[in-house]
Amino acid sequence: MWKPYLSERSFIFVYLLSVFMLTTLLGLQGFDMCDEGWVLTGYQQIFDAPESVQYLFLYYLGEYAGGVWNLLFGQFGMVSFRLLTAFCLTATAYVTYRMLRPYFGRVAVFAGFFWSLLCSHYGIMVFYHNYLTTLITAIAVYFLFQALMNDSANKMFLSGMLLGVNVFVRLPNLSLILLIALLIPYRMYGGTARNTFRLFWSTVLGFAAGVSAVLLLMWVSGHAGLFAGVIADGISATSDDSSTHNLGVMLSRYLAGYVLVARSSMVFLADNMHALYALATLACAYVLIWRRREKAYVYLACIVLVCMYVMPLGSDWGIDNMGENCLWLAGVFVTGVFGDIC
Repeated sequence: MWKPYLSERSFIFVYLLSVFMLTTLLGLQGFDMCDEGWVLTGYQQIFDAPESVQYLFLYYLGEYAGGVWNLLFGQFGMVSFRLLTAFCLTATAYVTYRMLRPYFGRVAVFAGFFWSLLCSHYGIMVFYHNYLTTLITAIAVYFLFQALMNDSANKMFLSGMLLGVNVFVRLPNLSLILLIALLIPYRMYGGTARNTFRLFWSTVLGFAAGVSAVLLLMWVSGHAGLFAGVIADGISATSDDSSTHNLGVMLSRYLAGYVLVARSSMVFLADNMHALYALATLACAYVLIWRRREKAYVYLACIVLVCMYVMPLGSDWGIDNMGENCLWLAGVFVTGVFGDIC
């Protein structure tokens, strides 16, 4: 007998297929002659002449993954790397659904994730470190959330390990270690001192394991020396007045981005990304102030805030560059929370 609605499994299939088709279709148009050519050169050279693309070792795992993809599918050109982006975003959509579906309606999850996709300033580009950061962070916070809800040291270890790996996708991802601060609300919501201590050390050990695994990969691949050199260069750039990664310049741009967010929270006239930042911040404030008795929502609000406000740190243009990659949870959180209110 025909049913006027989709089963949960069918809905997930339609949801993921929609994400993949949209990102694929958008990825079939346009070409950036600067950043895309830059990272594609890295993928071609990382195994044959890594010294020629040493600067890209600041994004080591993204370049390594792209290099492996190039070996497998490089003959299909730039389109294959746009497809890899579509796979990355679709996988992120799936993790997001698994994480938030128990707390929000499936239409809210669908609409919220698509809203986050519409925040892209540059369209769908070839696979690069920001897309990989998005995926790995999504999986890491999924395990973190599950660990907090179920007192699971194993899942906390996996979360910490992914956070350690993520540092080598984009060095400023080190800031995401701040997610360990979620052990504060965990303790407040009944976690014993023993369990809090156990989860803390599980995160630390997992982080160390993730870092060690990537360093071992570098050593086996013969890239360790090149990585050490680029780290030294990167540190010097933070004090170079002519560098876009000068600490003072990055901080001013970071703060300027959040000035726009503050304005958007009052008038909602800014572009889509800043408006979503503002609405997500208000949704988090609502949960932390009025729904603070529901620990799952408090954990989710804290994760959303850390992802929105900590992940852009270290990007040369702050949220104007990195912000669109920090909203995959925020979009769903807004549609879910305000959908419940309405």
